[in-house]
Amino acid sequence: MPTSELSTELLSSPRYGERMASHWIDLARYADSDGYEKDSHRQMWPYRDWVIEAYNTNMPFDRFTIEQLAGDLLPGSSQSQKIASAFNRNGPTTSEGGANPDEYAAKYAVDRETTTSTVWLGLTMQCAECHDHKFDPLPTKDFYQLFEFFNQIPEEPLHEGAASPPSIPVPTSGQSEAYNNLDERLLSLRAEAEGIEMPAVKRADVRDALIGEYGLSSIYDPGPIRESKFREEQRAEKSAGVW
Repeated sequence: MPTSELSTELLSSPRYGERMASHWIDLARYADSDGYEKDSHRQMWPYRDWVIEAYNTNMPFDRFTIEQLAGDLLPGSSQSQKIASAFNRNGPTTSEGGANPDEYAAKYAVDRETTTSTVWLGLTMQCAECHDHKFDPLPTKDFYQLFEFFNQIPEEPLHEGAASPPSIPVPTSGQSEAYNNLDERLLSLRAEAEGIEMPAVKRADVRDALIGEYGLSSIYDPGPIRESKFREEQRAEKSAGVW
């Protein structure tokens, strides 16, 4: 087989994306578990599949970069772009009892920063975490300015489970269609329910029903329902502006 034909065959194979993605997801520190002492299961495979698809469709590198670093911040971002931004959620996390959540939130932010600088800039920044870089023009101030950028994810640092928040559902096309059908059905049922006039139930009706069903005396009257003394005092204090 001529070299050109072989190259075309290999590049058009879905295995090409899998082979190339294996290098990238190592850089992105992709894993199917959390790391640390429990190494619990996590569901990050949609990101892996996104990388494979990006290689197989020959995605331009600028788009490949933007969607992974800020896909969720793009105007009207698609589900695919949000999945791509999981690049910054691939780091190891812990759910160890007794761990300090603030400490680990800081660790996660440092991991995002140093991974981003290593992968996208080809530059290590770890030295600047403690002191100005000895060889590169990276002062400690720059390190913590970039740290602040990556320290804004509303996460639960010690979350234990497969889908650490913030997370999104990633249904298949068939599941999405089923969800949409259910949503339409719910809207229809709500509209029907809002159009139904519920009969008003009066105290006298309840009293008469009790008399008829249980043979109670016609002089039976439960009287007005009164609030407890505690509730009355609460209401009075609230009206007086005490709380």
